[in-house]
Amino acid sequence: MVTQKRQELFFFVKTCIFIVIFLALFIMMNRVFLAKNENMYNYINFSGQPENSIDILVLGSSHSLDGIDAQSLDKLLVERYGIKTKTFNMSITGMRLEQMGYRWKEALKTQRPSLLILETFSCSLQSAGTDENINRWALDYMPLSKEKVEYISDEIEENLQTSFLVPFIKYHSRWRELSKEDWEILSKEKTWNKSLNQGFTAPNKPEFEGEWDDYFEQDFSEIKEVTVMSEDYQDIVEEIIQTCREIDCQVLFLCIPYKVQADVNAIELVKYNNYLEETYVNNEDVHMYDMQKMTKLLDWGYEYMTDEGHVNNHGREVVNEKLAEKINNIWRR
Repeated sequence: MVTQKRQELFFFVKTCIFIVIFLALFIMMNRVFLAKNENMYNYINFSGQPENSIDILVLGSSHSLDGIDAQSLDKLLVERYGIKTKTFNMSITGMRLEQMGYRWKEALKTQRPSLLILETFSCSLQSAGTDENINRWALDYMPLSKEKVEYISDEIEENLQTSFLVPFIKYHSRWRELSKEDWEILSKEKTWNKSLNQGFTAPNKPEFEGEWDDYFEQDFSEIKEVTVMSEDYQDIVEEIIQTCREIDCQVLFLCIPYKVQADVNAIELVKYNNYLEETYVNNEDVHMYDMQKMTKLLDWGYEYMTDEGHVNNHGREVVNEKLAEKINNIWRR
């Protein structure tokens, strides 16, 4: 009888050990097989930040990914205004508002910033042609959590939900193309080199090579029309603002100048910005900085763009300087 019990216990222990080893190997191989991009490296870097060490968190699309350099912004703030901060740019390629809401919930698990910068292109109703790709840029490398499961259940098509819960299903066929970079994901030191300590730093951007026109000569500040956001988007914005108030964090809606991207032109985005400003901005803990309305004041033109949707190196310098000035005006000292 005792021998039988020992055998049963031994079998149970062996089974548990096998399951643990299998899960560990599966998680490791899942990371290896994932398609690698700057969004993944940026999150790995973010997850390595000390708890409650970030003062300013940036969430947005490629507009803020290209337009805001966290280290340069912090340098400007301390040198010009005596404000010592640590900024982290956790923008994601193509980020939309629903993904922004999810990533904010995840960020709150380890950070309590004093200022949340929300880049407003994510708040517009963009073309839906690349929904799966955009969701994968935001989700595939994220740890399994209640928030992730809820997002997948609410936002992902039913036939794709399993592969978002277990990304290996999507990427298992990559075994023939695995490279040294894929295996380096298992080394924190290697992956941190892909994304600097304060978030992804945009690479050098080429000068604009398209056709120049007089688009930026119009006065966007004269646009008074309002485009009302969907009820779902309103709920997300209100939830973000509410959680910010709970942790005494200011919100700054930011629009970076551009012409057109994903079927949303700058004129239409200003109308979304007008709605955000009229509905949520109180200039106390919620603010708006619409640089699209400042293009005439900034003498903005294609010399600051790398394409019709994104800034180049010169444009990034202007954005960082003006953003630092705005932060100085609203910073709670």
